[in-house]
Amino acid sequence: MAFEVPFFSINKPRHQAGVSSVTGGASMKESTDELGTIYALIERFEKQRLPRLLELKERVDKGGVFSEFDIQFMTQVTLDAQRSKPLIDRHPEWHEYCEKVIHLYEEVAEKALANEENMS
Repeated sequence: MAFEVPFFSINKPRHQAGVSSVTGGASMKESTDELGTIYALIERFEKQRLPRLLELKERVDKGGVFSEFDIQFMTQVTLDAQRSKPLIDRHPEWHEYCEKVIHLYEEVAEKALANEENMS
């Protein structure tokens, strides 16, 4: 599965047999539980956070800046990413996907900051 927007395309990795070897010998149940958690996080991203992020990108690309609500959103996303990092670290098949997502967040934040600085 993949999601696409005009400037952004990410292919999700397929579940692979032998994931327990990737998770450092974790049991299959632990591995399955972790993959379930990852899929839930990806679903939340695609249904809730990506649409919001694309709205922010559109606004900052037109010279807009973040509102207080936008800053709270980005802060919450950052905290959630930090909490999810150990889980993702154990599943290298998701690294490329997550790197592209992080890059998009960074791009939007940097553009908003540049717009803010240009207004001063």
